[in-house]
Amino acid sequence: MDRMVRDFEEIRKQLGIEQWVIMGHSFSGTTVTGYALRHPTSIKGMMMFNCVLDIEESINESWIPYACSILGITDLSYYNNDAISTHEKLNSLFRILNKKDLSWKMTFANKENEAKMNSTFSEIPNWNSDFARVGISHKDYVVNFKVYTTQIKNPVLFFYGKSDFTVGPEHYKEVHFPNMLLWGSDVGHVPFMENKEDLQKAIDCYLQKFDL
Repeated sequence: MDRMVRDFEEIRKQLGIEQWVIMGHSFSGTTVTGYALRHPTSIKGMMMFNCVLDIEESINESWIPYACSILGITDLSYYNNDAISTHEKLNSLFRILNKKDLSWKMTFANKENEAKMNSTFSEIPNWNSDFARVGISHKDYVVNFKVYTTQIKNPVLFFYGKSDFTVGPEHYKEVHFPNMLLWGSDVGHVPFMENKEDLQKAIDCYLQKFDL
């Protein structure tokens, strides 16, 4: 986390930006929050779209139960067993989802949108998901960042999908940024693809509300 935050701050300084509005989506909610805690004066505002602030809550209370429902798994004893690591549980479900070609249902409204998203990073040389694999279990990220939201005074747009089971449709609860526009939208995990109109409306209202 410390190295990631330093990267953000070094980029801001290199670009000569005095203050900027930062944005996070999904797992990057953790890094955005970590950055805001360390460098509040560098930030004019924060836009958080379907962001995870407590990765263990998202995985155990939403992602795993939703994956099981998609796969028709009714015996949840394996996935409720605390002696089994989260990594093992996720690997087990991913194997079955991929085998049945159902992994797209975890994030997208249809398979075509998954293919469109995948095409955006397939053009990047040496693209990999190493950080994603490490991040979900690294001690710096397996933290309940919700408890720190009261400390961040910057204006925040907290946008969540009412059918986003990757993060959890009720993950916004216990998020208490003092200066927050909370926006629930009829969308899943990828609003910038699947409900762009409401996302734009939320951004416009946020910018107007906080005069940014």
